[in-house]
Amino acid sequence: MPDDDTPTPRPPALLAPALAAGLALLLELSGLTWREALPAAPAALLATGLAAGALLFAAAGLIDGLLSALRPLAPPARRLATGRFGWPLFALLLIAGLAAWTADLTLYVRLYPGYHLALGVAALLAFTLALRLAVARVGPPPARRWIAPLAGLLALPVAHLALQMREDAKAAALGRGVLAADVAWLGDRLSDLDRDGAGWLFTAADPAPLDSARATPGCLDAAPPPAPAWTPTAPAEPLSLLLITVDALRRDHTPSDPGGAGARHMPAVATLAGQSAVFTAAYAPAAMTLPSIAALHAGRYPWALAWAPTVVAEDESVRHPLDPGRRPAPWPRAWPGDPRVGTPALDRHPTLAEGLRAAGYATAGWPPHETLLAPFGLARGFATYPPDIVRDLNVNGVSITGHAATNLAAAFLTERAAHPEAPFFAWVHLFDPHSPYHWPPGTDTTADTDLARYRAEVLYTDLQVARLLTVLRRTGLERRTVVAFTADHGEAFGERGAGYHSTGLGDELVTVPLIIRAPGLPPSRIDTPVSLVDVAPTLAGLLGIAPAPTWQGRDLRPLMRGAPAPAPVLAEVAYEDIHRQYLLRDGDWTLIWDWGRGFRQLFDVRADPDQLDDRIVAEPARAEAMTAALCAALRRTAGLQTPPAAPGPPRPLLGVE
Repeated sequence: MPDDDTPTPRPPALLAPALAAGLALLLELSGLTWREALPAAPAALLATGLAAGALLFAAAGLIDGLLSALRPLAPPARRLATGRFGWPLFALLLIAGLAAWTADLTLYVRLYPGYHLALGVAALLAFTLALRLAVARVGPPPARRWIAPLAGLLALPVAHLALQMREDAKAAALGRGVLAADVAWLGDRLSDLDRDGAGWLFTAADPAPLDSARATPGCLDAAPPPAPAWTPTAPAEPLSLLLITVDALRRDHTPSDPGGAGARHMPAVATLAGQSAVFTAAYAPAAMTLPSIAALHAGRYPWALAWAPTVVAEDESVRHPLDPGRRPAPWPRAWPGDPRVGTPALDRHPTLAEGLRAAGYATAGWPPHETLLAPFGLARGFATYPPDIVRDLNVNGVSITGHAATNLAAAFLTERAAHPEAPFFAWVHLFDPHSPYHWPPGTDTTADTDLARYRAEVLYTDLQVARLLTVLRRTGLERRTVVAFTADHGEAFGERGAGYHSTGLGDELVTVPLIIRAPGLPPSRIDTPVSLVDVAPTLAGLLGIAPAPTWQGRDLRPLMRGAPAPAPVLAEVAYEDIHRQYLLRDGDWTLIWDWGRGFRQLFDVRADPDQLDDRIVAEPARAEAMTAALCAALRRTAGLQTPPAAPGPPRPLLGVE
């Protein structure tokens, strides 16, 4: 038995960070399981665990080294650790770390990178502190304090190499990971040496880390073509057009649901669908409102529109740098906004409304959503576009507005019935299903969940659609009016652990309803994938008007008449610096390319409708062919008009909505 002079053995220098990383890795694998993101292949699972473990060990080692550098705090910290409050403090730190990890896992998934980074760092710091405290009760502090940070630095290349082993493992760790994704995102930002938005550490996404002109592998380097003029003329007996768009409306809550079950959520739209061409595989060009709606009206993909910083001055006026001579427009927002937001430059790309107005149509739009208002470019072509609609209807940004917006549209339709000789184009955007979810007036509030409130808002929206269709029928306008019903994007409710939208390109986010009723057109259901960029040329064709030469979408009338005409469909999501993804749907297969984080995913949509089985490694030939097709499509469609430089870096609105 040793006497009192026997020195207490020192614990290994890496014990605390290794234990912290081990705990974090267990939680990481639990989170990936909860998000249904763990690869099924054993090799991919091993690569995911190795990459995540190396990332978390690197972070824990560097945090431990930082704690060791705070030497003046060591004696009082050790007295606290070895005293009677040591174990309660250990428990509190573990609870704090678990709380931060839970919030990181479940709240605002893949939104707000600063929020997730703060939670991830807080969780890792709490775990490392807790394990250091526990180790301090075992013996004196380790003599070689530099070992932990050195081991953390050595783990960085291990994590980088592990992430490059398999794309499915990389997609799991970086695309749907929790703490590991936070660490990787920080490393990617720090390794973006040329500040072009693409990093190199962990992602290997930037092919030229020191050349800001080569942020992508060349898919978006097409030269801008000229924008020819478009002067359409209406036919002798023109039809009118009512376009109804709904915010954040999932396809499976509408009659466009491939299985047909969604019709029960919108009975009035189901009645409309029974008289219409119903597209069961329509894709929004973006998982966000402004780029998707802009693409719909301009008939061009979002990346083929110029996005310019619109300056909001101190006097709350808006100045558009693409048209410096334009008189500043009043800022119609109901609350203070960002000083600089990204807006689509539609001035150089004619919209459906612009063409119809030139052809003699009376045009009117009612968008109770701040990102769709007049200063942001979408008002062009609309004779009626109330500048104060958000201030008047959507006072706090989340108000129930469907009834009021429908009142404005119904009054316009009633007034147009008095002028049957003059065609019209009316667009109403119904905002209510957008988060945060509320109980509309007169709804049953028994089941108080997000999904229950969302479904109540969907049913409330259906009532507004019913009112508009009733006006058409009552006034006799129905016989000569084309009606189109669609949405800007979908909404997630727990799929792969996500919520809301703007977070990815899963079908729950980018598949939308598309229903078109036209006089003389027989009802049909079309399963061929189509895009909302096809809506403008299709509606123009149904009205008897030649399409604009700048439109990139195709006329869907052959599909509506039963002629097979499959074509690839494209979509994107660009959210701040963390989600820059492109989608190609070709037949039964979907390729998602996250060029910001350097991985691809491949899904067989027919065999795997929930998109859980990533086939990127199992189907290499198909993956390469679809990647080449995606790049070719992006080059073909990216006719960018370059806006003039604005002072300071623009802050894209894409990171807000």
